[in-house]
Amino acid sequence: MRIAHYCQHVLGVGHFFRSLEIARALNAHEVTLLSGGREVDVALPGHVRLHALPGLMMSEDFSVMYPTETGRDLDEVKAARTAELLRFLESWRPDILLVELFPFGRNQFRFELLPALEAARQGRFGPCKTVCSLRDILVEKTD
Repeated sequence: MRIAHYCQHVLGVGHFFRSLEIARALNAHEVTLLSGGREVDVALPGHVRLHALPGLMMSEDFSVMYPTETGRDLDEVKAARTAELLRFLESWRPDILLVELFPFGRNQFRFELLPALEAARQGRFGPCKTVCSLRDILVEKTD
């Protein structure tokens, strides 16, 4: 089975390593981690590959999103990420699109996730199920 696992780490690398452990456990399948934070130098298991989206990060108070590459325009990076995510999913045609945290978090990334989820719902990737990976301890927010 082909599993596309979307993981966006925005400040540290905790979400990335949590997603990597899930991918590691899916060793009977072909897994692609779709990641768009700062590059993480880590060895991947043989059944896992990394597909990097143009990088985005958040300020420490999570109020400002910015490109990881100095000098890039935020809107340009968002458009490039959305196009690349859809292009990858349409060409790789996963059986499962596993999205970490969204819609329970990472709402700042709905600009790319909503089009990808809608495309999956429309069958643009073939018969593709969508699944949310949600950690059991969430931070409390006023909203």
